[in-house]
Amino acid sequence: DHHWAQAVWCYLDLCHDRIDRARDRAASMLRKEPDNFMGLFYGGQAALQAGDYPTALDRFKRAYQLDPDSRDVGTHRSTRTMLGYVASMMRERTTAAEFLEQAESQNLHDLAAGSEFCGEWQDLAAIQAVRGERDAALDSLERAFASGWRQGAYLRRDPLFATLRREERFQSVVHAIDRDLARQRTELGGGWRSVF
Repeated sequence: DHHWAQAVWCYLDLCHDRIDRARDRAASMLRKEPDNFMGLFYGGQAALQAGDYPTALDRFKRAYQLDPDSRDVGTHRSTRTMLGYVASMMRERTTAAEFLEQAESQNLHDLAAGSEFCGEWQDLAAIQAVRGERDAALDSLERAFASGWRQGAYLRRDPLFATLRREERFQSVVHAIDRDLARQRTELGGGWRSVF
């Protein structure tokens, strides 16, 4: 019943559209530890995917208060990006712009400092997608893939990329992830069940 294991299960539930299960797991984590960052973050993710923006906003705000510079380990998404997206969905444009700008600045700073982590590119792509910057978002998503990002199951359902799902370049990234994961499973001897 370790909180990291529960967080992984929440992430996998979200990847496979088991939103109610993810919400239940996150709620269980928060009952045991009300300030559990992962419980708050995944509770926010599940509420967001269920279209419950007020609950999502509450969970992400609480996670942000615990650690404003945090990034989720499953989606590689910053709490600032999530707050910006939820604020935009609630028509709080000024708040959305502020959080998205902060998240973008942090990602660009980390990349300029030499970070080779794929998460910054993926988070930057999400920010650009939310802002309606299609070409920039797709460029960043391709850079995330080139840097090793392979979260195709979640990418298919990620609400921040909803406006890009029909784009040919978006589909190319999804298919490239699928091909690479299939190749990796074959190299490992096959038989691996796809969870990512």
